[in-house]
Amino acid sequence: MGEGTRPFSLRDLRGNFIKYTKGEVVLYRGDLYEVLRDVFARVPDQDSRSFRLLTQETDISIIDGGEY
Repeated sequence: MGEGTRPFSLRDLRGNFIKYTKGEVVLYRGDLYEVLRDVFARVPDQDSRSFRLLTQETDISIIDGGEY
């Protein structure tokens, strides 16, 4: 896991919801997500307004009309 990355969890050891702040990177089910706004009680793969997937494969075979 990279520096500043922490495993995603909805709750802490006391059962309270964990707050994530804008700019953090979390690991959820093997994928990295950037936190886009302060959030708690949301799951990354179901809330695209609060999280952005960072580790999804991207097709770069066509860029600016050219092929590689």
